[in-house]
Amino acid sequence: MLISKVIKPFSRIKLPMAKSNFCTASTMHVKKTFENAISALNNLQSNASAVNLSLKLRQQQIHDEANLNLRDTEKFLERIDGFNMKSLDRLSIIHVSGSKGKGSVCTYTDAILREYNVKTGLFTSPHLISVTERIKLMGISIDKSDFNRYFWEVYDALQSKKSHENDLPSYFKFLQIMAFYIFVKEEVDVAIVEVGIGGEYDSTNILRNTEIVGITALQLEHTQLLGKTLEEIAWQKAGIIKKDSFVYYMKQSKDSVANVIEERFKELKGKRLSPVPFFDEYVWHNCSLPDFKQTSDINKINFSLAAQLSARWLKNRMLLSERYFSDNVLIVIESKFIDAIQKCQVEGRFQQIKSAGINFYLDGAHTIDSMFITSNWFSSKIENEKTLSILLFNVTGDRDSEHILNSLHSIPFDFVCFTTNIASEETNKQCENYTDIHQNVQYDRCLKHKEIWTTMNADKRLKSSDIECFKTIQDALDYICNIKDNNLMPINVLITGSLHLVGGSLKIIKSIENIDMINEKFTERNMT
Repeated sequence: MLISKVIKPFSRIKLPMAKSNFCTASTMHVKKTFENAISALNNLQSNASAVNLSLKLRQQQIHDEANLNLRDTEKFLERIDGFNMKSLDRLSIIHVSGSKGKGSVCTYTDAILREYNVKTGLFTSPHLISVTERIKLMGISIDKSDFNRYFWEVYDALQSKKSHENDLPSYFKFLQIMAFYIFVKEEVDVAIVEVGIGGEYDSTNILRNTEIVGITALQLEHTQLLGKTLEEIAWQKAGIIKKDSFVYYMKQSKDSVANVIEERFKELKGKRLSPVPFFDEYVWHNCSLPDFKQTSDINKINFSLAAQLSARWLKNRMLLSERYFSDNVLIVIESKFIDAIQKCQVEGRFQQIKSAGINFYLDGAHTIDSMFITSNWFSSKIENEKTLSILLFNVTGDRDSEHILNSLHSIPFDFVCFTTNIASEETNKQCENYTDIHQNVQYDRCLKHKEIWTTMNADKRLKSSDIECFKTIQDALDYICNIKDNNLMPINVLITGSLHLVGGSLKIIKSIENIDMINEKFTERNMT
């Protein structure tokens, strides 16, 4: 029997999420399933709480307490039988910090090294759909069964040795420890690690023998935590440099920022320090240039840094010819680098998906500078097209939403939708972390965004009814589907402002893609 075509597809998708009724006091009688592992993980202190604590400490200027974050991470790691800091020292590490592009640089580095049959481990954050995305082996998210097995090994060890009820790591810190544990157990050739926030006091900075360091372009971000100036932020980001590290950094917007990186490099006794070349400075050996038309030109500099990090690792093991380098810097790109990048799609970053007859453009930009890039990217996609353009937007925390939205206002959107980052009412009810109060706070922020956009809309380009607020992503997507049902023109939707929004949207959109594929298969079967 043919599965009926979905009329309003997004409202039909149910997103299951385990109800968090997990008791952390004991795991003796708990079934060690993946669902219970996720419940236990969600009961750990949230990363947001950890950030707020660090913010409080920063404001009080208690740097000794900030160092406690690193000591605590080491303490938890050492509680796992057969695992300690010396185990971690045996890993070959590529550590990446910066303001923007860290995830893309790490993903590209991983992809390039895999082209040379290097066994890679990759730790990034946040995830978009499933927490398993944060830990990858050979470029593939760890599967649920392996995640479940390793989770309980680590969790049980930490539970059995805690000195009081709350003596457990935060959500982010637990996943980081678990990732390091997996990389050691799986005997990866190299672990590629993305910094969480900052660098100097980030929990990933327990790494002691970091072979290679990458620093992306720096922007004003988390200013209450990291500092009010780019120079202060640079001091934090460069804190991951270790003795004898090879360090590569993107050329910065201010000479004073590069000077801070150089000073910290000397202070921390790194081995070699090099700015990465611009994209057009490379020589391409028997290969065509990588095509970034489907993503954004900003990925050219992300590729450049990833190329330097992976090339240095390969050169250190004599897997890449010396003739490709000038001094410490790769200058000749060979075909394997290009092959790796062309296969690589970083989820949620300059991503295009067609689903339910709608062209979705998704990017997790959430700073003023990055939103400017996203705005140019989307504009280039819709120029000279007779389409309806829709913005779906959410920004979290205390970010400067007015200036971020101003970066988007030049685009001639026909409809503007502001939403919380809650996927649906069903997931809101099932997930302990999202209370009605939490949802109301987010919705109030949406109303504020609508007020900002309405003020910008002084020329009355949009009617007030074309600017809407929604309590869930699913409600917003249903609204967009209704627009499509009542218009013959193609629909282009830009989803941006928050990785949480992008992740929630992807989960729903991909569910629709699966339904569409099932319908197509049944149709083909009936026709034959």
